[in-house]
Amino acid sequence: MIIWVLLPWSVLGQCPGDAFLSGDFSGWQKQIGTKGYGVGVQTVVTPYASNDTMRFKVNRGPAQPDLQIGNLLQTIPPGYDYSIRLGDYSNGGKAERMQFTWEVGPTNNIVYYKYAIVSQQPNHGPEWLPIVGFLVRDENDSIIECSEQTIIPGYTSIPLLTAAGSPQIKYTEWRTVAIDLSPYEGQNVKFEAANSDCGLGQHFSYTYFVVGCGSKNQTTRFCSKEIDAIIDGPPGFDSYLWETGETTQNIIYSNAKAGDSITCTASSFTCNTEFIYEIKSSDVEASFSVEFDTVALAAVVSNSSNALNSEIVSNTWAFGDGNASSVKNPVHTYDSFGVFDIKLIVQNEFGCLDSVSKRFVNYPPPYPDFDALDSCGLTVSFQNMTLPPAVGEISGYKWDFGDGSTSADLNPTRRYSEPGTYLVNLTVEASSIIERSVQKYIRVYSEPVAAFQFDSACVDNPVNFSNNSSIENGEIVDWIWAFGDEIKSEEWSPTLSFEQPSMLLVSLEVLSSNGCLHVAETSVEIYPKTVKAIFDLGSEELVLPNTQVEILDQSINPATWTWTLDSNWFSSDSAPSLVVKNDTGTFAIRLLVTNEYSCQSEMVSEFRVVPPFAFFVPSAFSPDGDNLNDHFLVKGEGISKFSLEIRDRWGLKVVTITELNTPIELMEIQAGVLSYEAVIYDLKGQSHYRQGTISVIR
Repeated sequence: MIIWVLLPWSVLGQCPGDAFLSGDFSGWQKQIGTKGYGVGVQTVVTPYASNDTMRFKVNRGPAQPDLQIGNLLQTIPPGYDYSIRLGDYSNGGKAERMQFTWEVGPTNNIVYYKYAIVSQQPNHGPEWLPIVGFLVRDENDSIIECSEQTIIPGYTSIPLLTAAGSPQIKYTEWRTVAIDLSPYEGQNVKFEAANSDCGLGQHFSYTYFVVGCGSKNQTTRFCSKEIDAIIDGPPGFDSYLWETGETTQNIIYSNAKAGDSITCTASSFTCNTEFIYEIKSSDVEASFSVEFDTVALAAVVSNSSNALNSEIVSNTWAFGDGNASSVKNPVHTYDSFGVFDIKLIVQNEFGCLDSVSKRFVNYPPPYPDFDALDSCGLTVSFQNMTLPPAVGEISGYKWDFGDGSTSADLNPTRRYSEPGTYLVNLTVEASSIIERSVQKYIRVYSEPVAAFQFDSACVDNPVNFSNNSSIENGEIVDWIWAFGDEIKSEEWSPTLSFEQPSMLLVSLEVLSSNGCLHVAETSVEIYPKTVKAIFDLGSEELVLPNTQVEILDQSINPATWTWTLDSNWFSSDSAPSLVVKNDTGTFAIRLLVTNEYSCQSEMVSEFRVVPPFAFFVPSAFSPDGDNLNDHFLVKGEGISKFSLEIRDRWGLKVVTITELNTPIELMEIQAGVLSYEAVIYDLKGQSHYRQGTISVIR
């Protein structure tokens, strides 16, 4: 029996072999004990020292020959960078055990381990012989089926080899075991490895092992441009059976396509584990672009290749001149000008290949450029500013104006159908073998249209200048007038007078919101003879029925006269006659005179026609409710205002009336005789006095 001493251990890990990759025992329990006979209990005699690397040792690569048997056994198995050695080269009946606990999940539900044993073989019975053991326990501490291996060198069926020159030292080659833990996903399981010397303490034994994890659900990659997929089965099992009937670890799966799956049943120690391999495409697609570096005169390559479910691990370039490169984005300088085929071959980690070729013109290009300022107006002139190539000559131009129209001219002009933003492209061809292009946005704006009109101009006559400027899109935001060299105006439509006859240059400049200018100008003759409309009315107020209007024309330099009275009267006489028939109110007479230069002047004068003064107070009324003469009514015309007071026979005021031609209700007045006094003002402001009596009849 072996008695164990529990040593410190760390938290739950992910896989038993993870810690060894960094050279330590993180996550492992380490125990030491002694080996006795049968089931007898032995006492621990040697406590474990934390700095003792003999009984628990991590071997790091590269592999070295075993110190006891040399090159017959390497301390690290092929394909690994580490191993653990349990035990050492000294005897004493020592025993060592290591344990690691982790949670089983989809990515670590297969545990693999490899081991090799070096042991002195005494001539004792099996109860005293060294023992090596491996197993996995579930969360209830029960041994998981197919996980336990107990090896008694020289006694169990594991074949031993004899070391040359040391007949007592036996060893095994590296052996592999795999255990299916998928039924235990979500549980914590414990992996154990143990080693012990001879129970009599006279012979040593030690064990090398490595351990790792994997998944039952495997993914294999293949190149969809090929027909067959190579599938590598899980390592470490004694036998394999694929659903295709093949029994090798690795197979070639014919007519593969992405999405296929294939099952492999692997057996170890009579226990079966089923692996499902899903086939996924891992294609590569070669792609690149190439530009001519005008400074270095070299080909600058940009590799844009893609890999599906994989990574590109190699890029092989052939530049068409006998030179090659494996750089991802090379820059290649050619020894001569010409046309070359550049080829790229890419490969991923699964060996999938793809290639692509492009023709490259190694020739100094022209440097296309042009200028076209943002245009005010629909017509745009383009200035070609292309620099020629260092070698050869320009052989052609191709303009695309961005509205569907084109040109091959050197400096074309294009009239656009409407304002807007256009992308203009200029392509320049050099020596008929290389093209270079440049693109620029231009903006085409509506141009404002400056326009104005004016009256004939004579000295000392006001002249109206009407601004009729317009714009199709946008708005006019600024304008300025110039009248000769000295007179300026910022009014929209100014009115000016000129003191001297002259020939005057008048201009109007308008500015749009897009910064576009337009100017309109014309010569205006200032004629030497003024004209002025002047007339006088004999009276500004006429009293009916006398309505003859006396008009006296006093205009200066008139050639024609146009008289109007609203829309009711017109005359072109110099001394017209006007009679207003029975209309009262205010009237305006307008005179427009024109001289021989068509200069005009206008005058308006008003007069009033009023009715004659009349005032009437009734001498009696009968407020008895019979609707006959019930109301008191004061009448009159030609009156601007009045005040009439009515008093009773005792002189007390009954009512004051100030409204003319308006019936007044006096139903409560008693029958009798009333007196009244009135002060009246006519339309000329003169006052009139009236008094009398009024009889109230009931």
